[in-house]
Amino acid sequence: MRRALGFLLLYCATSWAAIAVGQEWRCDRKPACTQIRSCAEADFYFRQCGHAQRDGDNDGIPCEALCGDAMELYLLRRGQPSALSTVNPDIAGQFAS
Repeated sequence: MRRALGFLLLYCATSWAAIAVGQEWRCDRKPACTQIRSCAEADFYFRQCGHAQRDGDNDGIPCEALCGDAMELYLLRRGQPSALSTVNPDIAGQFAS
Protein backbone atom coordinates (compact mmCIF):
# COMPACT_ATOMS: atom_id res chain seq x y z
CA MET A 1 0.00 0.00 0.00
CA ARG A 2 2.85 2.41 0.81
CA ARG A 3 4.39 1.70 -2.57
CA ALA A 4 1.11 2.46 -4.34
CA LEU A 5 0.65 5.66 -2.35
CA GLY A 6 4.23 6.71 -3.12
CA PHE A 7 3.67 6.09 -6.83
CA LEU A 8 0.43 8.05 -6.73
CA LEU A 9 2.04 11.03 -5.01
CA LEU A 10 4.97 10.99 -7.45
CA TYR A 11 2.58 10.79 -10.41
CA CYS A 12 0.52 13.73 -9.15
CA ALA A 13 3.56 15.88 -8.37
CA THR A 14 5.04 15.16 -11.80
CA SER A 15 1.78 15.83 -13.60
CA TRP A 16 1.10 19.13 -11.89
CA ALA A 17 4.74 20.22 -12.14
CA ALA A 18 4.27 20.31 -15.90
CA ILE A 19 1.96 23.29 -15.45
CA ALA A 20 4.64 25.21 -13.55
CA VAL A 21 7.28 24.73 -16.26
CA GLY A 22 5.15 26.32 -18.94
CA GLN A 23 3.56 23.34 -20.64
CA GLU A 24 1.23 24.35 -23.44
CA TRP A 25 -1.92 23.98 -21.39
CA ARG A 26 -3.84 27.13 -22.18
CA CYS A 27 -7.54 27.74 -21.93
CA ASP A 28 -7.61 29.19 -25.44
CA ARG A 29 -6.73 25.70 -26.79
CA LYS A 30 -9.52 23.15 -27.04
CA PRO A 31 -7.91 19.78 -27.69
CA ALA A 32 -10.04 16.64 -27.98
CA CYS A 33 -9.55 13.94 -25.35
CA THR A 34 -7.60 11.93 -27.93
CA GLN A 35 -5.08 14.79 -28.08
CA ILE A 36 -4.70 15.06 -24.30
CA ARG A 37 -1.85 13.08 -22.76
CA SER A 38 -2.77 12.75 -19.07
CA CYS A 39 -5.60 12.92 -16.59
CA ALA A 40 -3.96 16.02 -15.07
CA GLU A 41 -4.14 17.77 -18.44
CA ALA A 42 -7.77 16.68 -18.94
CA ASP A 43 -8.58 17.92 -15.45
CA PHE A 44 -6.93 21.28 -16.22
CA TYR A 45 -9.10 21.85 -19.28
CA PHE A 46 -12.22 20.57 -17.55
CA ARG A 47 -11.95 22.35 -14.19
CA GLN A 48 -9.71 25.36 -14.85
CA CYS A 49 -10.98 26.27 -18.31
CA GLY A 50 -14.57 25.07 -18.02
CA HIS A 51 -14.40 22.86 -21.12
CA ALA A 52 -17.49 20.80 -20.28
CA GLN A 53 -17.20 18.85 -23.54
CA ARG A 54 -14.35 16.86 -21.90
CA ASP A 55 -17.14 15.10 -19.94
CA GLY A 56 -19.26 13.50 -22.64
CA ASP A 57 -21.63 11.67 -20.28
CA ASN A 58 -21.96 14.45 -17.66
CA ASP A 59 -20.75 12.34 -14.74
CA GLY A 60 -18.12 14.85 -13.61
CA ILE A 61 -15.16 12.87 -14.97
CA PRO A 62 -13.29 14.27 -17.98
CA CYS A 63 -11.68 12.09 -20.68
CA GLU A 64 -12.54 8.78 -19.08
CA ALA A 65 -10.01 6.84 -21.16
CA LEU A 66 -7.33 8.78 -19.23
CA CYS A 67 -9.02 9.46 -15.89
CA GLY A 68 -11.03 6.30 -15.38
CA ASP A 69 -14.75 5.78 -15.36
CA ALA A 70 -15.25 5.76 -11.58
CA MET A 71 -15.29 8.96 -9.54
CA GLU A 72 -13.11 7.30 -6.90
CA LEU A 73 -10.39 6.52 -9.45
CA TYR A 74 -10.63 10.01 -10.95
CA LEU A 75 -10.16 11.59 -7.52
CA LEU A 76 -7.13 9.38 -6.92
CA ARG A 77 -5.59 10.34 -10.25
CA ARG A 78 -6.19 13.99 -9.45
CA GLY A 79 -4.44 13.46 -6.13
CA GLN A 80 -7.42 14.52 -4.06
CA PRO A 81 -6.39 13.76 -0.44
CA SER A 82 -9.93 13.01 0.72
CA ALA A 83 -10.13 10.15 -1.75
CA LEU A 84 -7.06 8.47 -0.30
CA SER A 85 -8.72 7.82 3.05
CA THR A 86 -11.78 6.10 1.58
CA VAL A 87 -10.34 4.33 -1.44
CA ASN A 88 -11.74 0.98 -2.46
CA PRO A 89 -8.92 -1.60 -2.25
CA ASP A 90 -9.85 -2.93 -5.71
CA ILE A 91 -9.24 0.50 -7.24
CA ALA A 92 -6.12 1.20 -5.20
CA GLY A 93 -4.69 -2.06 -6.54
CA GLN A 94 -4.55 -0.49 -9.99
CA PHE A 95 -1.71 1.70 -8.73
CA ALA A 96 0.37 -1.16 -7.34
CA SER A 97 3.33 -2.19 -9.45
